[in-house]
Amino acid sequence: LASSVDNRLIAAGEGSVNPQGNSLVYLYDTEKKKLLNKLTFHQKGVQSMTFSTDARYLITLGVQGEDTLAIWDISSGLIVKSALIRNYATNQIKIDPFVESGHL
Repeated sequence: LASSVDNRLIAAGEGSVNPQGNSLVYLYDTEKKKLLNKLTFHQKGVQSMTFSTDARYLITLGVQGEDTLAIWDISSGLIVKSALIRNYATNQIKIDPFVESGHL
């Protein structure tokens, strides 16, 4: 579960495989009380998520064993970058609030 700095957006990810295929990330707008998108990329589950400080991007981390990282553009629902991080033990991702957003 992740929320934007202003709490307008919330993302909830499935921790294991969805019976229909890849694990889903559900993106909600709390002001409109509406599901904005269902994002799909991770094959085995989502371990950690965080929003960029400007809420333009969502970064998701796949579960251990999948070891994938994805950066999503919130407005389009598309992945702008992804990476395989197999050689790094990663449990959680966070954004440093003191670093300027918009530089991927």
